[in-house]
Order: sequence, then C-alpha cells, then structure tokens
Amino acid sequence: MDIYENRQETKNPLLSEILADDATEGHSKRLSRYAAAKARQLQVVDYIVQQNVISDKPLLVKEHKALDECGGFLVFRHYYQLDKYRMLAGCTCKKHLLCALCAIRRAAKCVAVFSEKINHVTLGQEYDTLLITLTIKNGSDLAERYNHLQKSFQKLLQKRKDSLKAKPTQDTLLKHVSGSIYSYEVTISKNGEYHPHMHMIALVPKGIFSFQERIIKNKKVQVPSDLWSGLVEDWQEITGDSKIVDVRKIENEEDQISALVETFKYALKFSEMDVETQVACYLVLKSRRMIGSMGALFGVKLPENLNDELLPGEEKYVDLVYQYTGLNFGYQLTSHGEVEFEVKSLQRRHSRRVKKVSEPVPKYAAEVENYVLCRRN
Repeated sequence: MDIYENRQETKNPLLSEILADDATEGHSKRLSRYAAAKARQLQVVDYIVQQNVISDKPLLVKEHKALDECGGFLVFRHYYQLDKYRMLAGCTCKKHLLCALCAIRRAAKCVAVFSEKINHVTLGQEYDTLLITLTIKNGSDLAERYNHLQKSFQKLLQKRKDSLKAKPTQDTLLKHVSGSIYSYEVTISKNGEYHPHMHMIALVPKGIFSFQERIIKNKKVQVPSDLWSGLVEDWQEITGDSKIVDVRKIENEEDQISALVETFKYALKFSEMDVETQVACYLVLKSRRMIGSMGALFGVKLPENLNDELLPGEEKYVDLVYQYTGLNFGYQLTSHGEVEFEVKSLQRRHSRRVKKVSEPVPKYAAEVENYVLCRRN
C-alpha cells in the first residue's frame, strides 16, 4: 500500500478522517493516513533516542516507550455485509502533541462530540454560529508567548463576565456570546518565531449582529462588523501587542465541520514542524490545557477512548488485525501467531480507566484467515 497515494489524505488527514467513507476504498485510505502518521511518530521516537544517547540526563523516557508501541497493531471490525469498518484497538499512547496517530484520532473524536453538543444546544433555538480567531505577536520564547496568549484570553473572559453583572464594571460585545469552545494553537512563522493563536466557535442569539459580505483570502465570508471592531479594540487593549482578530459566520453544516476541524487540528500542527521543534514544543506545552469551553457549550467530556463506536445490533462481522511493517508497505493484514497476545495487551492498556469492559477479546487468527479466503473467492 502506497501511503502517499492520495496527497489530500496526507495534507489534511483530520478532514479526511471526519468525512471518511465506510466502504473498503475508504478503509484503505484510512490505513494510508494512519501509516503516514505512524511513520512520522517513529521519526519522533528516533530523535528522542538519538538525543538521549548524547544527553547526561535522558528525557521523555516514558514517552519514547509509549510512542514506540502505539499503533504497531491496529484492530478493525468489518461489518462485511454493510461494508463498514470500526477501529477496536491501536492508539494507546495518547501523547497527541507527539504522536500524529493519536492526534488524528483524538481530534476526530473531539469534532464528533462537540458537533453533537452544538447541534443539541441549537436545536429549536435561533443562533448565529461564529468562528473567531485571536492572535498575539510572534516571539522566540514559546513559554512566554503562550502564557501571554492564555492570560490575555482569560482577561477577555473576565471582561465578559464583568459585563454580565447586574451592575457591570466593564463592557464588551463578547457578552452576547451564549457559549463557546476554543483551543490554543502554535505554529512557526517564516522567520522561525513561534506564532501562538487561538480558535473559538461561538454561539450568538440571532439578530444581535448584522453581517456584511467580505472577501478574505479569496473566499466570500459573512462578517459581523460591529463584533469584529469591538473585539479588535478589546484585544489590543488587553494584549498590548496585537489587534489581529478574525470573525466570520458559520453558515451551514459543512462550514461547521470545517470550523471544528480548524479548532481541533492544533495537535496535528505539531506534526508539520521539524521533529526537533515538535519535541521542544511538547516539553513546554505537555502540562498545559489546550482546549476549553464556556457557557452553553461548557461541560463536554473529552474522549478518553480513541476507538470507534461499534454498530448496534447483531450485524455479522470479522475482526481484522493490521501490523505496521514500515514506510514502504504501511499496514498489512496479518494472522501472525503473536498477534492475539499483542492485541490483548493493547486492549488492557487502552482500558485502564474503564471500570467494565463488556467487549470480549475475539479469536483473531482463524477469523482473519477464513475472511481473507472468503474475500479472495
């Protein structure tokens, strides 16, 4: 399998993951995405090993072991009469700032749960849904710049809170936001400086703001000009170094998915850096909270389990085990004798925080062998 057969899959793996086709062709592309992510993950592993060889004080020892094991095997359940696939096991390290494979899975799960929450909150109520982006000035010190962004945003939230009091002490147009979800993101500028920024999806009762059409980056978008100018003023006052704000309307379901992808792709951005920079960023950000929510969208529990939800009912299926065999061959279907033991180990590690595991461990080898013979015929 050629992991570079579809450049779009590699370029935007999260959007491809969200819109993935359940059919066999879609499953093949999914395996290609995961193989490319696993290859990137192993580059990080190699870098950590090399650094620890020359270091007096080894770093990321636990991360190195977890990354190395994560995604070595992937287990899928194929409901072959429906031609639908669900992943049962495989992504176990959950170091999404280091592991591209876990980053794809976690981001996709976040998009799913928050999309459901937004649809639930807006059901039967009239809201305008907005995508808001806030930036700060670039800098060479990631910890300082990230702290500046985070503290500035907390001040903006406090200003919103104060403006909602019976006797407001401050005022901001952000007070009209009924609920939001947001994430912090870091990229690298052309001159090598860190560019921290954040994305927010916000719900505003319909009719509060009027919209004007603007063309931004060759795309027509609807902009609430009053809110935009108000946030520019607030943000410049709070940060002291930035007035760059982007506010645009999310007009349909497709735009909502794209906005959620934009919000939760932050972990994938680290895989676009060179490995040395990615590891350096991880050391700074590993203990930071990168996602938050407020108001009507507060309280969504982020997914711990990165596996797919199984189909209900008694649909016929077979469980397929794939082993990562290297950059050139990606994931290959296998029925090796050691697979059953390895998959049991994966499931135990993946279910540490789960009190009850209702899904029994299947006997893979015979099922896979019969399934392959059946498919060949």
